[in-house]
Amino acid sequence: MRPSRQAVPYRLGIFAPAFRFAIPALLVLSGCQKQETPSTQATQQTPVSTIRVTPATDGLLVQTSTAEFVLFPSGYLKASLAGKRAPSTLDDPATQPGQLLTVAHHPVSDFSLDLARAQVSEAQGKLGRAGKRIELHASSPSSALDETLLLEFYDDFPGLALMSASFRNTGQKDVSLDAVTLQRHRFNATQADAAAAHNQIRTFQGSSLKWGKDETFAMPAKFSQQNPFGAPVETKDGLGRVGGGIPVIAFWTAHIGEAVGHLETVPLVLSIPVETTSD
Repeated sequence: MRPSRQAVPYRLGIFAPAFRFAIPALLVLSGCQKQETPSTQATQQTPVSTIRVTPATDGLLVQTSTAEFVLFPSGYLKASLAGKRAPSTLDDPATQPGQLLTVAHHPVSDFSLDLARAQVSEAQGKLGRAGKRIELHASSPSSALDETLLLEFYDDFPGLALMSASFRNTGQKDVSLDAVTLQRHRFNATQADAAAAHNQIRTFQGSSLKWGKDETFAMPAKFSQQNPFGAPVETKDGLGRVGGGIPVIAFWTAHIGEAVGHLETVPLVLSIPVETTSD
């Protein structure tokens, strides 16, 4: 047996209400931090995180100072802004699974996270001195794959969730893992404004596809774009190939916005596809 293992990072951020807050927050997260001197570290006490984590079988709830995140057994991570009345969100998960794997050209979506047994500890990352780290496990009977899912939240960035996952082959045969979709989201402007059309959302598409192509625009009723990152893209004209871009896709209304991005320090080849649907 030759186990197959694949680690795929993915990030979800929520911000409000203006888009200009999203890009600096996401970019700052991937930068370096100033190192404290030993004398400073000795005199400062380690702060206690105010983030609350409530495990449950139907949904793991994470509450920060400004946002709420609910992780469903299917892997869908719903993000909301905390408010005086009710949380505000663009997420409309319906019955859509949050994760989807492609194994030997066949979709696999039968992972179910064991939310009641979530392991909660203090975060150990470099984004702040206080936060929470959550480890969860799931398995797929159809593919013999086990998943370890990690979530991190930091008090200094209360509207940000960091997610990564690893997969292990527990069977006796090799597994051809073609692709991993770690977070699928279904956004609906009506969730934040009952009078709005479903697609009444503005968007930023950070991929570099063609010289002069708009990256910020109102979302059309019919739209589909793959948004590749980390690989050259054929322009099908005299310019040859393009690439690069900012690995962030954002959506916002006048009330709320959400951004999904890639925050690793290495340029992995990935895509964040976007498509409108009839419903």
